[in-house]
Amino acid sequence: MKPLEDFILASARLGELYFDRYLAEQKPIELKASWRKALEFFFSKVFYQGRRDKVSDKFKGIADRVIEEVIGKDPDSPNDSEIASIKHELEKEDKRKYNGKIIISKQLPKEGDRKMVIATLEFCKRIPYHNIVSFSIDSINHINKGSLVSNYNELQEEIHQIGPKVAALYLRDLIQVFSLEESLQQEDLICLQPIDTWVKKIIKSFDPAIESDRELRQWIIDNSKGLGKSSLKVNQGIWALGARADAILLCLFHIVPSFSSYFDQLEPPEVFRPDNG
Repeated sequence: MKPLEDFILASARLGELYFDRYLAEQKPIELKASWRKALEFFFSKVFYQGRRDKVSDKFKGIADRVIEEVIGKDPDSPNDSEIASIKHELEKEDKRKYNGKIIISKQLPKEGDRKMVIATLEFCKRIPYHNIVSFSIDSINHINKGSLVSNYNELQEEIHQIGPKVAALYLRDLIQVFSLEESLQQEDLICLQPIDTWVKKIIKSFDPAIESDRELRQWIIDNSKGLGKSSLKVNQGIWALGARADAILLCLFHIVPSFSSYFDQLEPPEVFRPDNG
């Protein structure tokens, strides 16, 4: 088997493991019924932006806790007063000791994260049923051509810190949870291909001439289609592969025979490191 074909097929299998580990337990009915569960799903994607997952886990946990403390079990979307209270709590000073010194920072240290949380709540307040998952699913299911593309663009325009990568990551996994891939238009697929540094490096090892992120996305789509594989699962597999930099180096430098032979020996917990960069 050619190295490229081996890579695409192995990535598709790894995408299946990604689904089993991160998405299989999600319940579509609950996501559509509860704006809070929908919000948690959204945050579980968009908080992970180019930093170690342990840091993102911590920051997401702070946001989840503050929202819970302010809103409680209120099934309705937050009002202006509650959003203001959440903003105030996230900006509270947090004192901690580090190497014998007192370090003072905001409760949620990164300003971009604070703005993202508030912008997301403001967005939820404006949309039907205040449910960001239902809003996206309704856009995807809309009979008008280009509705998913519109949702992809709207998320980036309306919510601070949401760029092409995390918008695509959120929508890619949402499509998988709701089993909607078969209903997609061909032009939708380009919006469902998050590209990070490792994905870019891996693809460029096969095709060094590729430069733009759009070309990288199209490369995954075209090569997946050529082998009859889901481009979403292949992307998920390559994305997960980025968690194993050691595996990438072993395979690319032919220290092991192929991606397939390497990953066939691994159990899912060994493939997905919780602290990937």
